[in-house]
Amino acid sequence: AATPAFLQGLRELCDQHQALLVFDEVQCGMGRTGSLFAYMHYGVTPDILTSAKALGGGFPVSAMLTTHEIASAFH
Repeated sequence: AATPAFLQGLRELCDQHQALLVFDEVQCGMGRTGSLFAYMHYGVTPDILTSAKALGGGFPVSAMLTTHEIASAFH
């Protein structure tokens, strides 16, 4: 598992270089770690978050969550 310091360092590095921080929570999201998403345990917020599996309760569905600013770039 990643440490909080490691993930905070990644956040700082991404901010410094204007890169997006993307967390893939297909396996560990939707309450499987005790929080809605695993990143919530670390105090680091990603720019993009992916989710699936538990999201659909057996139905094949996935989602990409992001900020309004980043989503507007997809238009």
